[in-house]
Amino acid sequence: MKLTRRLCALLLAALLMLAAAGCSSEPSSTASDSPSASSSSQPEEFPSEPEESSSEAEELPSEAEPGSVPETPADSGSSSQAAQPTLTFQGETVLEAAALDYDLHFTADCPLTLLEPVMDDLTEAAEANDDSGSRAIILFTDAGRHYVWLGEGSPLHSVWESAYNAQSEKNLHWYTHMTTSKITEITMSCNLGEITTSDPALIAQISDYLKHNLTATPSKEPEIVDSIINPNTPSSLYDVTIQFDSGVKYWGHGYGEYAMTPDPGGSTYYLYSSDLGQTIVYTLSEGSAAKLRQFIIDLSQNA
Repeated sequence: MKLTRRLCALLLAALLMLAAAGCSSEPSSTASDSPSASSSSQPEEFPSEPEESSSEAEELPSEAEPGSVPETPADSGSSSQAAQPTLTFQGETVLEAAALDYDLHFTADCPLTLLEPVMDDLTEAAEANDDSGSRAIILFTDAGRHYVWLGEGSPLHSVWESAYNAQSEKNLHWYTHMTTSKITEITMSCNLGEITTSDPALIAQISDYLKHNLTATPSKEPEIVDSIINPNTPSSLYDVTIQFDSGVKYWGHGYGEYAMTPDPGGSTYYLYSSDLGQTIVYTLSEGSAAKLRQFIIDLSQNA
């Protein structure tokens, strides 16, 4: 009887051991479904190789570096069109240019992009120095100023007309002519303000304004007077006096647009040069005198 019980107990233990061994072998049969195996299969569906990432970054810098701007051919072209070309004339860097009608003493701004294709023609015209006509292109460089006169038949006449006709209201010749670095002092005054300055930065600001913002109407030809014209009504006078290091003085003055209200058809402006002893009598563009008065007032209040 004891022997039978022992055999039964051994048989039961053996069965329990076999059952335990069978349970411990189940995980190995499902190893291919584990998370690590699943992630290792993703590269085939979603490539993320380091070499591919780096090549994408080179082609699309905006994706690799948030906030950066891709340098595409279209962007490069648009930025180059917006920038002024760097031009040289007789070894000097051209800073700006103007188209001049000498007979009428009007000028117009001339974009450097217009001159870029014709720099050889400009050099030839300068060497010819044919001043028989009244047209010229003025070049302002880092070393000074050059008048390039256009003789009859010059290929530059079309360039001159493109610049001159593009600007409806014209600039004043002697102001355009100024070399800003040679100005030593400027005094401006009107009924509501006055300023005198020898500060180079402020002189440059005023010079730029007079060169490009004070304009005259070409529909009324200016008059040339071989003398100085003194004002008769100083109470409504506004004036601009410019002293140069050569001793030359420019004196410009007018009376119009006293209440900042544009005079219909513009107002009269007298521009005198002491070295020539002449006054050019312009008709300013409508509203130009009022803007100049306001410019003087603003500068005097901020001085």
